[in-house]
This record gives sequence, structure tokens and C-alpha cells, in this order.
Amino acid sequence: MPLPDASFDIVFCDHGAITFADPYRTVPEVARLLRPGGLFAFNHGSPIESICWPLDGDHVGDRLVLDYFGMRQIDDGDAISTQRNAEEHAWARRWPAEEIWRLRLDG
Repeated sequence: MPLPDASFDIVFCDHGAITFADPYRTVPEVARLLRPGGLFAFNHGSPIESICWPLDGDHVGDRLVLDYFGMRQIDDGDAISTQRNAEEHAWARRWPAEEIWRLRLDG
């Protein structure tokens, strides 16, 4: 980033670079931009949401449908069972759809 060191008190990343960029480059750059005691907050999708969303589906389902590591269909759909509801918001009340992280720079 073409900004001076210690430019910010807070750096927030909403489904941005922290999701797809190399963390060994991103995190040190965030640390450089933060003032001492600054806050780095970011979020990304939960693995639980990923394994309950069918590859051909329009929304997350109420059962485990993917092996998270192999991304292949599995037989035991009862591994994760929630109250049947097509709305994603109802699903997210029961299972975490996103993870939010807060990191504080020592200073």
C-alpha cells in the first residue's frame, strides 16, 4: 500500500484480501499500517457454511453435503442437521456462516 507506516488505528477487511491473498504478505502489511495498539478486524466465510452448501444449490442447506477437504459428496447427510428452513438467515442463527477475527497490534 502506498501509505506511510502507522497510518491507521483500525484496518477492517470484509471478505477482501485476507480471504484470497497470501497471509505472509497481507498480515505484515496490515501491521505496518497500524499504529501501536491498532486493531485489525476481518471476516470470512465459515467452513460449516461451505460444507452445507450444495455445489449446484442456490442457498445453503440444512445438511452436510460436502467433505470440506475433498469437496466431494458424502452419504451421511445427518452429520449436521438443523431445523428445516430455506432461508439462509434461519440457518445462520443455528450455525455460524461467517467468522470474525479481531487482532490487536502490540505497542
